[in-house]
Amino acid sequence: MKKNIYILIALLLITLSVSAQSADKANRLFEKGQYEDALKQYELLLKRNPKNILYTYRTARCLQELGKYSEALPLFAKTGKKYPLTYFFTAECYQALWMPEEAIANYQLYLNQSTSNERDTYIQNQINIAEKRSRYIKRVMDISIIDSIKISKAQILNAYPLSSESGKLSLEENGSITYTNGKGDRRFFIHQDSDSCSIQQQYRLLQHWEPTETLPSTVNRAAKQGYPFCMSDGITFYFASQSEDGLGGWDIYMTRYNSTNNTFAAAENIGYPFNSEADDYLYVVDEQAGVGYFATNRNCSADSVCVYTFLLEDQPRYLPASLPNDTLKAYAQLTTYHRANKPQRTIETNTKPEEPKQTLCFVISDNVIYTSMSDFRSDDAKRTYLQYEEWIKELNDMNSELDELRRFYTEANSDQRKKITETILSVENRRNQLQQQVETAAQKIRRLEQQSSSQPS
Repeated sequence: MKKNIYILIALLLITLSVSAQSADKANRLFEKGQYEDALKQYELLLKRNPKNILYTYRTARCLQELGKYSEALPLFAKTGKKYPLTYFFTAECYQALWMPEEAIANYQLYLNQSTSNERDTYIQNQINIAEKRSRYIKRVMDISIIDSIKISKAQILNAYPLSSESGKLSLEENGSITYTNGKGDRRFFIHQDSDSCSIQQQYRLLQHWEPTETLPSTVNRAAKQGYPFCMSDGITFYFASQSEDGLGGWDIYMTRYNSTNNTFAAAENIGYPFNSEADDYLYVVDEQAGVGYFATNRNCSADSVCVYTFLLEDQPRYLPASLPNDTLKAYAQLTTYHRANKPQRTIETNTKPEEPKQTLCFVISDNVIYTSMSDFRSDDAKRTYLQYEEWIKELNDMNSELDELRRFYTEANSDQRKKITETILSVENRRNQLQQQVETAAQKIRRLEQQSSSQPS
């Protein structure tokens, strides 16, 4: 009996010794930054002792360092408050996954419980990035890319083959861009000081250029502005700015010129996918060719830039905000986009088909149809009809959203399809509820009007 006990003790000591050696090996690999090898060791240790918080934490850290953020998150959650840095690395995972609200919450949790301030500046910057992502990710424009080309910055204008009607771009000796409109009577250029760049304009009168005008603070809103372009309407104006409210570096902004008071409206950041946390600039449109261009240095070397050519749309299309975050992220970063062919030039005519007039058409009974708001006798029915119209519009928007989601489903991979399916089911459920509200409202309107008609006038 004693012999068996001694054997068991010996085996236990051997097991503990082997486990300690494995843990030491895993720790050494982790400290050296060899996360792939360290992960294998920690996973073996965790398999033997699944409740060990240190092994759980270190496994999560290895996964996070290897970019496997979704796998790391549930392991970080298991470590609770044991390790102060858990909230920080959890936030880093959410930040990498473009889940800004979750990232901000965990950065704040870390700041609230941390006694050290060595990461404070970095974290405030990350929170700033996450807040901007949260704001702009809800309106990612769905654009169709015709072509893209990586080119040296010195040759950038070779990627902008503008028609004469769209004006002319010229590269100045100081590296700035000047834009002259198609008529040749208005130009925008950059005035550089030692630490700032502002946009100025000039008008041409006969053979002479008028005195220079500096554009107002709605355009010259930061230390550095540049890359001006004005559409042929003489009103819509694009430029780039290194403004603090931008996504990062140079961002593209749009404003409109008001000739009545000779000023520009407050500029708006045009958002994803044109802008990013890299430098994005020189947004130019060739209406005659039906295409647009913009430049970015995302994923480029220091001396090069990528110029995208995209299809001009009659109306901007935005991705449904209900799409999964990873899908929105892919379109925002232009790692995923729709492709298009360059449109053929068309001759525009002044004759346009007359648009049908919008008229009210609501069936009250088999032989009574209302075509005007003045047809209503009941004020309650009239108010209900206005709500009914709002719901109909919302229902149409929801059906359009479902069409878009189904289109994205056909182009998605298996993981994305699972998330999109959940979103489709959720939207369909909301649509069915709204459809019921619409039908109930229609019945109420008919009942109120029929009651009103039966009463003596």
